[in-house]
Amino acid sequence: MRFDFIGTGAADWDWSNPASRGSTCTLIDGRILIDAGPSVPAKMAAAGLSPAAVTDLFITHSHSDHFNPENIAAIAEQAEQTVRVYAAPQALGRIPASGKLEKHALKPGAAVQTDGISFRALPSNHTVEDIAEDTFHFLIRGEGKRVLYALDGAWICGRAKRML
Repeated sequence: MRFDFIGTGAADWDWSNPASRGSTCTLIDGRILIDAGPSVPAKMAAAGLSPAAVTDLFITHSHSDHFNPENIAAIAEQAEQTVRVYAAPQALGRIPASGKLEKHALKPGAAVQTDGISFRALPSNHTVEDIAEDTFHFLIRGEGKRVLYALDGAWICGRAKRML
């Protein structure tokens, strides 16, 4: 698995500055995105990465540095195929409708397989404005490797630890 860190931002960063570290987004194997904040299209272009190859998008939570509904729709429109988006139902409801998006609700513990890579949604201790929205870390498995994608969480909560 190849991980390209497109942005490692912070919510209080100035996204209009092209030299910024960019809003949070990671691209796996050139086709699977985790998060898509406000600077993602520009940062992808600057890195020579194309949204055309994107097949799947996993959203950790709906804070603005991880989640920009308009950019998600724009990425899907540029993709060569329908993009599957996995997120909490509350976040999915904020993404504009598009014939190129297929929305899938995630709950803690859910596992998703995509082209030989498995994602297990683990509950995170991060809070968002809508207290009913689940927030996630991801246990990613593929090519004999396991990676814990755990951004914006100060620690692994007991429930996630039991799922691991």
